[in-house]
Amino acid sequence: MRVVYMPSPPIPGTIALTIPLKNLLNGKLVRPWIGSNSYQGLVPNGGLNDEGSIKLYFEKGGGFEFSSAYTMLRSRIAEDVAPFEEPLPLYSTEHGVSGPTYAPSGSSSQPNEGAFLYTTPTSGIPAAKPYQQSEQLPAFQQNPLRPDQENYDRKS
Repeated sequence: MRVVYMPSPPIPGTIALTIPLKNLLNGKLVRPWIGSNSYQGLVPNGGLNDEGSIKLYFEKGGGFEFSSAYTMLRSRIAEDVAPFEEPLPLYSTEHGVSGPTYAPSGSSSQPNEGAFLYTTPTSGIPAAKPYQQSEQLPAFQQNPLRPDQENYDRKS
């Protein structure tokens, strides 16, 4: 998607200005006390070593309309484009490497439309010891006291 500016009436030597929507970053409308409004922003990857800046001056009005329309278009594009989500890294354990297992969602066949499940190999890991009733509990678990019981016992 692009914003195309075509001057009306035509300006000699100027045909049109084309701005790809995703290439104009941090745009803002500047409204000085004296002078015409301008729209300013940064343009990365324009074939230069550093990012460039752009200033569009609106001498006969239209700056606010341009800024509003451009902001609305940028937000609509942001809603339509899914954010890039980097997959989780592989985790290493003492028993091996945890790798992704693809779990599709619905009838989708595309890997990026499902969920990646990371599993840890369990072979070689000792099982947990089951709890046995005959084990001696710590003293604070054998006779739990009510907060007021200590004072109650002293009165007896």
